Amino acid sequence: QEVIDTNNIPRINYDSNGENGHWLLEPTSTNLIPYSEDFTTWTVNAATTVYPNTAETLSPSGEYNASKITSDGSNGLYKAVAFGGGDNTKSIYLKGIVGGEQVILRDPAQTINQKTLTLTTDWVRYELSENQTSTIGLWINEIPSNGIYMWGGQLEALSYSTSYIPTL
Repeated sequence: QEVIDTNNIPRINYDSNGENGHWLLEPTSTNLIPYSEDFTTWTVNAATTVYPNTAETLSPSGEYNASKITSDGSNGLYKAVAFGGGDNTKSIYLKGIVGGEQVILRDPAQTINQKTLTLTTDWVRYELSENQTSTIGLWINEIPSNGIYMWGGQLEALSYSTSYIPTL
């Protein structure tokens, strides 16, 4: 039986027309968030509801595997993981239901650095880089009652984000 090693195989990135391919070179990285597309496994704050695999919109992967998240404008959801310390970058794909929704991207253990995001009706990958110790994570807070779409949470032990790495 032939075994194919998919580690350290370079990828080719194409422009929006599917043409002009070029090597995509980036360091090896790990997504520290388990179940990166299953937000039902995250810690869900009061008044927040997760609707997984919504048929309302395609995710950035082209499938109906994004989640719709609704809340009360003051709460949200987060995923925390143990961490030895140092640089880390959180990233997530978000999309507004009608556009103009505002949410907060922060870390559940360190809320000093945070970003207020204004969502559009297109998928955008948002990120936040920090340097900290012990527990780290990804927290989307102040989700409005009309909701937002989420897909592909990622947390890396780097000072920048790499290509999305799905986890199970």
